[in-house]
Order: sequence, then C-alpha cells, then structure tokens
Amino acid sequence: MKYYPMDENKTLIKSFIEEVFNKHNLTAADKYIAAAPGREGFKQMLNRPFLAFPDIHGTVEHMLSEDNLVVVYLGLERTRACFKGVHLLINQ
Repeated sequence: MKYYPMDENKTLIKSFIEEVFNKHNLTAADKYIAAAPGREGFKQMLNRPFLAFPDIHGTVEHMLSEDNLVVVYLGLERTRACFKGVHLLINQ
C-alpha cells in the first residue's frame, strides 16, 4: 500500500470536493477514483442529489488525517430543490 503525506491527502480530498461535488463535475471523478465498476455507480449516486438540489454546495467544516485515512465533516448548503420536475425555493 502506498502512503501519501497527510497534507497531500487533505489537498486531494479538498480538490475532489471542489471539483466533483461543488462544481457538479462528475467527469472529474475519473481523476480521483480508480477505473472500476464502482466508479460509474458512484457517479450515478451523486447525480441524483445534484438533480434534486441544483445549487448544493459542501463546505469542509473539519478534516482529520492519519496514514492513508482522511475523515471529513462536510457541511451542506442549498437554496433550491427540484422534485418530480417542480422547482422549489427553500427558506433559509
């Protein structure tokens, strides 16, 4: 198993959150997830909340790392939702 420096792991996770999650760029997931059957399933899983909450955005609240493990507490924000083609405005 290859170990990366902790700061490098944190930078990689932050980049993934920004590129894939916040920009809703599912194609960018290919840079972060190994080519495997699970990669397409992961992208399909993320597509549903992206469609339901078109402006969903994650903010890293806390991040811990040890060896090759990174744990993230991600705060989510959204103001709009779409359910069965009906667009809703969520009160903040």
